[in-house]
Amino acid sequence: MLARLWHSLRVEDALLFGWLVLVLPLISSLGSGDRFASLAPEDDALVGLAYLVAAAGALVALATRSLGESRFDFESPNSPRSYALMPFMAALTLVASIGAENTGIASAEAVFAPVAAVTVVCHLFYNKLPTLSPNTRRVLMAPCVLVCAGIFNGTMADVFDSVDIGDLFDAVGGDPGGLFGVFALLVLFSLPFYAMFVFAPRQITESEGTWPAWAARYGVFLVGAIVGVGWLAAIGS
Repeated sequence: MLARLWHSLRVEDALLFGWLVLVLPLISSLGSGDRFASLAPEDDALVGLAYLVAAAGALVALATRSLGESRFDFESPNSPRSYALMPFMAALTLVASIGAENTGIASAEAVFAPVAAVTVVCHLFYNKLPTLSPNTRRVLMAPCVLVCAGIFNGTMADVFDSVDIGDLFDAVGGDPGGLFGVFALLVLFSLPFYAMFVFAPRQITESEGTWPAWAARYGVFLVGAIVGVGWLAAIGS
């Protein structure tokens, strides 16, 4: 069982783990505090450029396809691919809007319509899109996933800063069931962000993996995020 779950992990999972645990806290400590970790860093052209580059790579991945894959339609509840397109559009809109606003190209509100239009066109004319290998599309999408992971970490750091997790643990009196409940709430809170920022972009580039495989990947990501958020909180204190 454990061996099967281990084999479900991919290079992106290890890259994300290192990014969350080591790179993001290092950037925060060397930079102006939270340059890449903040949900919406303001008036920073360098950050804006990084977000735009990430969005451009994701857009190329969206506007291409891998041989043998069909359009992103709802296939079945058991197909992870069925749930990817709309969360990805939300993630791409967020990344592109932060980039456009920080570089002064456009306002965040002006980004939604173009991203939505491109997503719809790519969906409707999927079979006409140019083809690229899955590995190439994974490389193109990787900067977007890393940037999104930074947004996730910044969001969770803000949550942990406003909510005293220690007080929550004290409130349940050390009861194992209560402790599990607190942890479950944290997991449930973070799960939609993972679906939008990591799961959906990776499904766009290569539709693969079962639900148990994605559960294992999410577990690795969550451990990295918790450690990374701890570092960010320590740096910011």
